[in-house]
Amino acid sequence: MSIYFRRLPLSAISPEPPAQNATTNRFASLQHALVLAHRAHGGQRRLDGSSFIGHPLAVFQLLMNAAPLLPAAASIAALLHDTMEKSGVNKRQLELQFGQEVADVVEALTRKQHTGAPSRAQEHEYLLRLTRVNELYPYALLIKLADRIHNIETCHFLPADRRDQLLTVTRDLYVPLFEAQAYRPDFPLAGAYQLLFKRLVRALAIVEDLPPMRRPRLDRMA
Repeated sequence: MSIYFRRLPLSAISPEPPAQNATTNRFASLQHALVLAHRAHGGQRRLDGSSFIGHPLAVFQLLMNAAPLLPAAASIAALLHDTMEKSGVNKRQLELQFGQEVADVVEALTRKQHTGAPSRAQEHEYLLRLTRVNELYPYALLIKLADRIHNIETCHFLPADRRDQLLTVTRDLYVPLFEAQAYRPDFPLAGAYQLLFKRLVRALAIVEDLPPMRRPRLDRMA
């Protein structure tokens, strides 16, 4: 099934940001991000027919399980990581509502529009841009790692050629990048990266070892 993309006008988002006060602000901001994610992805479906909103929610859950003490901006960016790419939410909208950090991270996680699957050169360019932003916000690649985990764990519904390409690109480009983050010396988030990196490697091994008709819903096995 196809995924429907919609452009959201600025008026689709409340012009006023959540109230700013320490403890309640985190909850209010997350709630606001969740509302926007549902609104942005409303009506969109993944290729297996499931609601697309399940994907950013899964990425958010993976991130929080691995690193529950990350700043609120990380949680918000995880929930909204596909809103610019899939729904036409723009950076200015995110900046007005959630601040520059969230807007910068979501922009870095957003692929440039192109037809068909990205080439190796486009994939390298995308990861280079994301790595640069990760130097400022070291959880940016952690969100991408969670995103890649969920895509691998649910890749059973992809056509064989797209699935094989996903697995190959993940092995060749993403695994070395994530492994480098997981084993950086004196890196505060190394433990979180290691936890998710091991899950990614395990998911790859399971998917690559099974015949196509027996590929499980790995997200239900986790």
